[in-house]
Amino acid sequence: MVTDSLTTVFTGPLPPRRRRRARVAPGRPYCPSLVQLATEVVTANTETFLRAADRELWARLPPRILIDIYERLSSQNCLTIDTWNLLSTNLFADGAEVKRSVYHHTARVAPPPMDGHAHSRTFAAHLGPAWSPSLDYITHLTLDSTCELEKEYLMMLPDMRNLGLLRIVEPRDPAPSRPQITDRVIRGWCEKDDPFPVLRVLQLSCCLEVTPMCLRYLSRFPSLVYFSIRGSTRSWDGTDASAPRYGWRFPEDTDALQVLMLRYFGSCLGIQDGIPRRLGAAARLISWGDPAMLSRLLRDSPALTFRKCPAVLPWKGDIPAAAISAGWDDEKEFTMGDAGLRDDGGDEEPRAKSTDPTYIYNNPMWWLYAAIGYVIFRDRDLESAGHKVSSGRRPSSNGWVMPPLPILSVTMAGEEAPGRAGEGRRSLAKYRFVRIEAFRDVAGREEAWVLEKPWVPPAAAQDAAARSGADRRPRAGEMPLRQGKKRKMGDLLASMAGG
Repeated sequence: MVTDSLTTVFTGPLPPRRRRRARVAPGRPYCPSLVQLATEVVTANTETFLRAADRELWARLPPRILIDIYERLSSQNCLTIDTWNLLSTNLFADGAEVKRSVYHHTARVAPPPMDGHAHSRTFAAHLGPAWSPSLDYITHLTLDSTCELEKEYLMMLPDMRNLGLLRIVEPRDPAPSRPQITDRVIRGWCEKDDPFPVLRVLQLSCCLEVTPMCLRYLSRFPSLVYFSIRGSTRSWDGTDASAPRYGWRFPEDTDALQVLMLRYFGSCLGIQDGIPRRLGAAARLISWGDPAMLSRLLRDSPALTFRKCPAVLPWKGDIPAAAISAGWDDEKEFTMGDAGLRDDGGDEEPRAKSTDPTYIYNNPMWWLYAAIGYVIFRDRDLESAGHKVSSGRRPSSNGWVMPPLPILSVTMAGEEAPGRAGEGRRSLAKYRFVRIEAFRDVAGREEAWVLEKPWVPPAAAQDAAARSGADRRPRAGEMPLRQGKKRKMGDLLASMAGG
């Protein structure tokens, strides 16, 4: 730069010229663009456009417009389940970077009235789009105070083809005149055609009428690999000896659930051993199903991105031994040192937080559901149910692999049922079961586990044996039984006499 007394001459490059903003004349309003005007019209009349416009027209809109509509509806507290379903499905198909709330939506609904006229349409109408025949998204359903539901409604649950997680909570002292979850209800579930095709996790709490006899029916569900119940110690103590007969076992033998979570965290990070201590504490809390501040694992990244699905690596680190015995009391305390993940807020799910997205990620079952699909199934259960899962890009948040479909968490709860804090609290304990075949060599198995053939319930096997025995030809000295008729006393005495 050369300077004299009168002028200043720049010999170097000129500085960049700043672009001046257009000055709006005083009193003249800002003129929005045509896209902004159209977005405001669609936001104000979303329900009308949902009924009138074809879904293919929505799919043609750019992701930035869909995100703008979603944020406007969320800020106005006008986002319905129908609208979320439409927007999340299209954004998921485009692979756009979105907020986690777009991927995981929460809702709360009231149970249908107890008028004595149970119908599938009524139950489906109360659940709304959560009851979906397709697999565009997965529903996580919590039934609180199920004594308000008629038993006919409970028998319709296996027809929810998109149900991935089911949690049923009953009052500790339910009214005797109201229906409850029993062994007969679970047996009725398994006798339906293709029940719960994608259900991975089942939790029962305070279901005092459910006994270990239900284990023989739970194996009928093709994707169910984890079952937990808070029941009576008088009924469930000693179940570790009889559970393997029906394909279930306690996970305390080299805690299989901890190994599953360690392999999940290690595969997401690309390591096979030596994960941080904080993740080890998270694996223990998740395996116990203990409430914890697990949402801190996602705090660094509020957005959901799509990335190449990392390979599932074998876990070669330390295998945790049995930490606690099966069936522990609700009041028992666990200390995790300075891991910063422990939540001392009790085991019951607070009603005020049931629709809080942050609280959803504090639920250990959310992480267990994601780990089961990523490590054990490799999402083959969704493919078997008719959904084509992309093997390339997968949704990820803060590095953790998320399920490949959007999640809708629905809580159905009515008024506070009497006796929730009843007297039988001391006699209740929590029991966990894992499927033996699914968790066999969970630390290093390379291939995905799928149910090769449907499990036949014992009652059906006995009926089949009886039918095969009816077709058998009588032996010498044995009177033939009349087919299609009941056995008479004369036939019974003759068969006992051998003539």
